[in-house]
Parts: sequence; structure tokens; C-alpha cells
Amino acid sequence: MLVAFQNLEPQYKNYAQEKIKMYHMSQGNECVDYVPIMAHLYDLIVCSSIFTFTDKSQADPRAICGGTGFDIKSKLPECIDKLRPKVNYGFCSRGCIRNCQFCCVREKEGYVHVEADIYDIWDGQAKEITLYDNNILALPDHFKYICEQLHNERIRVDFNQGLDIRLVDNDVAELLSTKYISHAQYHFAFDYSSLDGIIEDKIKILKSKGINRSTFYVLVGCKDRDNKTAKEDIEDALYRLNLLKGLGQNACVMRYRRIHDKQPKSLITKDTEKLYIPLANWGNVHAAYQKMDFLTQYLNHERGKPYKSYYQSMGLIA
Repeated sequence: MLVAFQNLEPQYKNYAQEKIKMYHMSQGNECVDYVPIMAHLYDLIVCSSIFTFTDKSQADPRAICGGTGFDIKSKLPECIDKLRPKVNYGFCSRGCIRNCQFCCVREKEGYVHVEADIYDIWDGQAKEITLYDNNILALPDHFKYICEQLHNERIRVDFNQGLDIRLVDNDVAELLSTKYISHAQYHFAFDYSSLDGIIEDKIKILKSKGINRSTFYVLVGCKDRDNKTAKEDIEDALYRLNLLKGLGQNACVMRYRRIHDKQPKSLITKDTEKLYIPLANWGNVHAAYQKMDFLTQYLNHERGKPYKSYYQSMGLIA
């Protein structure tokens, strides 16, 4: 049997598809990447999408489709889900202790629980692995265990989805330090301005262990329980971004997209998107973010100037 794999977001690695490939190869089937002009030759086509907003019209009409992008409740059969392909990326834990209104992790994966360890993911040769855990710090014993494995094997790690800054303490920071493990720049999140005091305290702890600069995901555009306007959201985002900048951190502005109808509406519309575009362009380019004030400098720069009038019309600048 010839099995083709179609990934509608090829820029992102897809661990579920790797499990399906592992299963079919164990059955003696040949697995290949999907090529549209070859579609008539495939006995089976497996299509996956991570994001709901990805264009699904490109999916082969004969494909078996799965992933959050198609159905948040979709799951692999147990005989496939239990497989552990050693492809140097994957999950050591699934789920989360939080239940953030803008996130689907808790709904999709449940409460945080142990999934695997480094030896279930690592091929035994690679010098770096990527972990997609959503909140591994919520499992302190397992997190320590994983760090010990990384330390023993001298593997560089990228905690790609970020770590929960609220769960950082001296012991966690010690494990995260380069004295213990080799790592890519850490990612945390600063979703609410009410976390400002916690953010400041935790950054102090990280700095005490030599972790001087991390990147913080800064969520924008979510119409949360406070029912804020786009103007209020921009002002709140600028407060968080400027606080992080003052603390010597980097930022990654995350523009909110709704996954399903139960989630809050997005403040990013055709009428407001030109407020969010320059904010993301500034925040996500570290050189611009660190060197320029957004309102007084970036919006007067050639990259930001086309959007200045939108900020003026909203009363955000004179």
C-alpha cells in the first residue's frame, strides 16, 4: 500500500503524522509526502491541519483528515497514539493546569499529565531536540527528570511552546540555567497586565541564575471578560511590551485567532487590523523593539509611518 501524507502547514512539524507513518511502515506500507499530480497513485492519503484558520480547500478530497484544524476533538486510534517515533521532537507531557479562555489545550488534551521522556523522542544521535509541551513546569518531578536526562546526554533543548512563568522558582531557574542544561532562548507568556508584579519577580529569579534575556509571548486582540475595546487592548499591550523592554526581555506579539464559537471574539477586524500590524512588526523584530519607542519613534519610521494615521484616529497619539 502506498500512503501519502499531506500537511496543510508544512512549515510546522507534525508529530501525529510521524506516529501514523510509524504505524504504516510497521505494516509494510510505503509512506511518501503528498504530491498533487501523483494523487491518483496513492492508496491512502492522510491530511493534517493544526490551525482552524488554515485554508482547507487544498486538502485532497479523498484524504482522511485530522488535527485541531479540522476537529478539536479528533484523536488518533490508541494503537497509533501509543507509538513513540524518535524524530527529535515531540511531547514529554500533554495538557495543562490552566483553562485560559483563549486557548484550546485543556479542552483538547485535558489536565496536565506525563506523556513520555527524552528517550522516547531522541534518536540517540542528535545534539538538539524540540519539545512541544504546553505546561511541563506543572509536573515538577517529571520536569526535573527530563532536565536530568538532557543534562546526562548533553542535548540542547528548545521548549518551543513556552514555559509557565508563574511556576518559576529558584529550583526551576537552577535547572533551566546553562550550568545544568544547554538550551535555546526560553519562551514565556505575558497575557494579562495584572501579572506585571509576578513577571518582574520571576525575571529577577531567572537573572539570578544567569538567564538574563528570554522572549515573552504577548497576546493581543482577545476580547476577554473585561469586554475591552481595540484601543484599550492596544494600550494594555503597549504597557506589557514596554515593561518587558524595560526589564531587558524580548517579545513576540501573538495576534489572537478564535478556534471555535465558545471562545472570546477577536478584536482584530478589517477595521482594526492596521493597529495590530505595526505593533507586531515592531515587537517581533528585536532590533526595532529594543532600540525604538513604538509611539514616538517607530510610527515615525518608514516601516511604521503608513499606520500612524490609524493611531491618530483612535486617539492613541496626537
